[in-house]
Amino acid sequence: MKKPMLARDYDKRDPAGFGLGEKYDGVRARWTGERFESRNGKGFAAPAEWVVAMPAGVVVEGELWFKRERFQKTVSMVKCGDFSELSFMVFDVVGDGGYADRLAGLAEMVLPDFCQVVEWELCESARHLREYERELVNGGAEGVILRDPAAEYVAGRSWGFMKWKRLSAAEGVVVDHSFKKGASVYSALVVEWSGKVFKLSSGLSARELESKPAVGAVVTFSYYGLTDAGLPRHAGFECVRDYE
Repeated sequence: MKKPMLARDYDKRDPAGFGLGEKYDGVRARWTGERFESRNGKGFAAPAEWVVAMPAGVVVEGELWFKRERFQKTVSMVKCGDFSELSFMVFDVVGDGGYADRLAGLAEMVLPDFCQVVEWELCESARHLREYERELVNGGAEGVILRDPAAEYVAGRSWGFMKWKRLSAAEGVVVDHSFKKGASVYSALVVEWSGKVFKLSSGLSARELESKPAVGAVVTFSYYGLTDAGLPRHAGFECVRDYE
């Protein structure tokens, strides 16, 4: 089976002719024709009624999603197998032809009610993209996905599948824990990312402080650009990336 196609960061090229859709802040998932799994092939504990309702013998790509601005809640629900309030936001199917052809095939599939096929519209200009992005983000969305209608499905990063969001996200490795002077509970994670080491404290809940992600754990954090030293600006903890 092909590895999933992943989005590249939008490089400010002329977006006219690309398809525009919402970037859902969820957990990337694929239906393999037999089970739901992560982009790295880890199986998700989807309920039996979800499994039997999906079409057999076809590989469908999407996001397990709860609500806008509730990424941590979505991860928690996926990890504990509570799919009761989740949707599978479907945006592609593995197959031949360009994206427009695959999307047409997807529209002909009979999918269960918990599946929602992502809506797209054709981009007319850079101004159209900016207005589209502004409306989505002001409504709480994470950002925009751009799709080249002619792009074939390929494993790995593709310029036919791009993401644009103001708030960036990345993964780093926990290398230590930082404690305030005289305190017995750590106050920040010491994280290594792209050869840089920094303290990550914002966004850590009481539960995360108590559970203390282990040294070597991979964590997701969000940030607004980089400092002059190349460190993530206003970095915030999102979750331990142990669900993939």
